[in-house]
Amino acid sequence: MRCILSCSRSVRFERSVSRRGLSLVEMLVALTVTMIMMGAVITVFGFIGDRISGSRAMIETNDRLRSSTNRLREDLATLTCDATPWQRPEMANGFIEIIEGPVTERAILNSGTDTITGDCDDILMFTIRSRGRPFVSRTGRESSVAEVIWYARPSEMTTNPPTFTLCRRQLLVDPTFTGTGNQQDDDISRSPASGKANSLGDLTMRENRYMHQPGTFPFPVAFVPVTSATGIRAPLTGSSNQRIGEEVILTNVLSFDVKVFDPMAPMKTASNGATTIGLTPSDPGYASATAASGITGEYVDMGDPASPRFSSMQAKSGLTGQPFTYDTWSFHYEHDGIQQGTGTMDPVTNDAIERETSPPFPFPLRGIKVTIRIYEPSSKQVREQTVVESFVPE
Repeated sequence: MRCILSCSRSVRFERSVSRRGLSLVEMLVALTVTMIMMGAVITVFGFIGDRISGSRAMIETNDRLRSSTNRLREDLATLTCDATPWQRPEMANGFIEIIEGPVTERAILNSGTDTITGDCDDILMFTIRSRGRPFVSRTGRESSVAEVIWYARPSEMTTNPPTFTLCRRQLLVDPTFTGTGNQQDDDISRSPASGKANSLGDLTMRENRYMHQPGTFPFPVAFVPVTSATGIRAPLTGSSNQRIGEEVILTNVLSFDVKVFDPMAPMKTASNGATTIGLTPSDPGYASATAASGITGEYVDMGDPASPRFSSMQAKSGLTGQPFTYDTWSFHYEHDGIQQGTGTMDPVTNDAIERETSPPFPFPLRGIKVTIRIYEPSSKQVREQTVVESFVPE
């Protein structure tokens, strides 16, 4: 009998398995969760990117501010003139002139206005000498000395808060120059009256300096009219604006405040709970605070009533009614044969009481403090640096 097993076939049985797909609701839920996760990731990366961009912007802002203050320090360290009035033109020392605009930090703080914009209408003017390579004009002329003007002008674009552009104007002192043209084109210091190129001796006299009105003593600075409600005056640009871009030192500036040192200005104190704080003349509440016994010497705005030395200018300077000005002045006004001021000219005794003119503040200046405040728009942060320069011989 043939074995049935030997001819049997192997039969494979397959089992059919039923697979159920995702429902529409489940797919929508999964898609929603995925989108939420992707949105969270994008938000995190965006936040990190903004922080990195903000940090980079602040680093660049700090670098620009540091570079600007270093430039100012370098200028102040290379002055050709000491801060002592009655300079003689024959000594060829140049000049120092500081102008306090109508807006001061104290006035802003005491006004109660909530603003980070400060005093931006002060001007520094002086002559400097190069310590290394000579200064070069736009036309390629060289000189080791220059007339320099630091000032701030309102930004050309409307910003919130209002900002300014810090500028530095440099004019070469080159008395051998005989060309024609104007200071905007060739960067040569010229007398506004004659157009003649200046020497350092010429610049001792106010009438020969940049943007001073010629013709009538005391030759005030030729401010153009007030351009805003805050009293900020328009920039010193001369007859043309073509050099504005090349003069720019710093943008987004909130304050360019120049203070002078008054050794007689008293410090005051005020109580803040259990703490006693010191107040300077520019601080709010100074007028009603208690004087600190025996402590004097503060940086003040010229024209500040709290300043014994800088609260008012000498009438013989002829500058009363003008912005408060510190000037090293020229002694030639006393012997130029012209009755410049209101005093009585006495060429024999030349007593101070009988001098016909006077510097607006007739004493040496011991030092200045310049505060520059800047705004960084993307991070909305503010940075501030101060330059202090002593004029006391070491």
